[in-house]
Amino acid sequence: MTDVPSYLERPRKSPTSDDYWEYLNLAGEIGRFDVSQAKKFWVGLRFEDDNDQDGKPKDEFLYRTSGDRFVLIFLVYSEPGDPPMPWTARELTREDAALWLMINRYELPPGLDPTPLRDPSKHLSSRVNFEWRPESPNLDSCSLASGLPDSRPASPREFTHGSEILYDELINDLLQNRQTHASRLVARMRKHRSLTVSFEDIEASVYEGEQRTSQAIRSLVNRTNNEMVIRKVPLRFKTADGRVIKESPPG
Repeated sequence: MTDVPSYLERPRKSPTSDDYWEYLNLAGEIGRFDVSQAKKFWVGLRFEDDNDQDGKPKDEFLYRTSGDRFVLIFLVYSEPGDPPMPWTARELTREDAALWLMINRYELPPGLDPTPLRDPSKHLSSRVNFEWRPESPNLDSCSLASGLPDSRPASPREFTHGSEILYDELINDLLQNRQTHASRLVARMRKHRSLTVSFEDIEASVYEGEQRTSQAIRSLVNRTNNEMVIRKVPLRFKTADGRVIKESPPG
């Protein structure tokens, strides 16, 4: 069985604050949990073949919350014009949590029993399937930008004027919604003379010199892109070769 690779860091928390992650619970309602208080987390692993004993990381994390719920989070990296993302954070039943752990070759923790192995990608009703969507009609019109209905009040503010992005208003709004690191990322990329900055620069300017893994920085880029979708701002970021790249807005 496999243990969590020591060089990987848990995703950096939430679409709504720097302390909590929102998810869809088993009752079809929005839940939140404090990532820092989670009992344990596991990193999804990708195996090249059946003989591969050392899985490579993939962008899935399973959390056992302080309330003893199992929450599966997919990190999704979107580009401008991409279709809406699936519901990327969802609570799992104990059977599904056991299935996910067994697929990723982990020992089952206390409280979970083995379950027959099966391929969740062939079952759209399985919450282990990335493409799973909630059945509740009340959620159909909700934003998929963050993988969950946007529970925050819609901001009446405009962040563009014609083809120009109103950066000051955008950065202030991110700060008011407790998106501190996203606001710093936008501010840093705005001020930089080129369209790319190194991960080391992001550590210095966004995390104030605190070291972060590449996974953590990619997670920040993903969350920041989600915030741009919510605000209908034509600004996106991506990562490549240890750098964060600002996508030029159209027009």
